[in-house]
Amino acid sequence: MLTAAGQTMDLPPLHINLVKNIPPGSGLGGGSGNAAALLSWLQRMSGRNNPGPGEFGSDVPFLFSDAEWAVVSGRGDNIMPVSSPPETPAVLVAVPSWEMSTKRAFSLLENTYGGRFPLNAGEAEKETEDILGALRAQRHVGLLPNDFLPVLRTLHPRYSDLFSAFGEYGATGWGITGSGSACFGLFYEKSGLGCFFRDMTKYDWIRKIFCLE
Repeated sequence: MLTAAGQTMDLPPLHINLVKNIPPGSGLGGGSGNAAALLSWLQRMSGRNNPGPGEFGSDVPFLFSDAEWAVVSGRGDNIMPVSSPPETPAVLVAVPSWEMSTKRAFSLLENTYGGRFPLNAGEAEKETEDILGALRAQRHVGLLPNDFLPVLRTLHPRYSDLFSAFGEYGATGWGITGSGSACFGLFYEKSGLGCFFRDMTKYDWIRKIFCLE
């Protein structure tokens, strides 16, 4: 029986083999992606509206949706697909040797900002539109904003080495995934991506690399 927020769904016995390719604590929504995949499968198999993805965690609704580009707000359950989205770049994701749990990341954020975020809602909306506009034009963006970034960069200064390398190899933008610990670079120039990928062996603190094209 699947239970969520007072809703129940009778299920036959299931045997599920879960292969985790996305490390936990990397800010890539690995666990939430597992939940979204299971919910999607249940809906296809049952043909019913089962408990909604918003009942299972903040990242689940977006990963459950069909949106490739979206502005997500609230507790992750308000999803607004981006109209006229940018061309999707190649993405290099580097997972470091350390992990960062969501709980600890938010605790550090609370200690840093005291419950107040650097931008208000209007400023954050303008920042988002400015970045999307630059990406649509494939202009250089550089370090992408993330409220967790100052905290994580202080804890792990080696992020700065990789950010500098992203710039040297022609990435359009780069940053930290969610609440960490992984970081990423966006590449519209594939030649730079190939060179960077070959040189990643110099970063011995990187334990896993994903290249999404």
